[in-house]
Amino acid sequence: MGAHPWDANFGKIRVWTGTSWSAAGYLKPDTDWHRVSFLVDPTGQRVELTIDGTQIAAPFSKTTKNGWGTEVAARLQAEAISLYPGSTATWGPQHEVLVKDWTWTRS
Repeated sequence: MGAHPWDANFGKIRVWTGTSWSAAGYLKPDTDWHRVSFLVDPTGQRVELTIDGTQIAAPFSKTTKNGWGTEVAARLQAEAISLYPGSTATWGPQHEVLVKDWTWTRS
């Protein structure tokens, strides 16, 4: 999700298609807690992504990485304000991402 207010992708939820990032929804950036469920089924080749009860269209994709093993790796990424203030800046915006009650389960 783009969280840079001067970026055209501000608030857009994007998913990896296997070759590129694709728009999949919008979540207005805020300081509220959000409930996220992320299910990856490599055998059935399906993904379910739900944010605050709303299902987001997320395709199952494979990306081969040279030099990596054959394991399955699933990634859910959250981004705070990502802003480069310039090479002459004496300060930059402070930000943080808080995650609570996070668990991975395997069924």
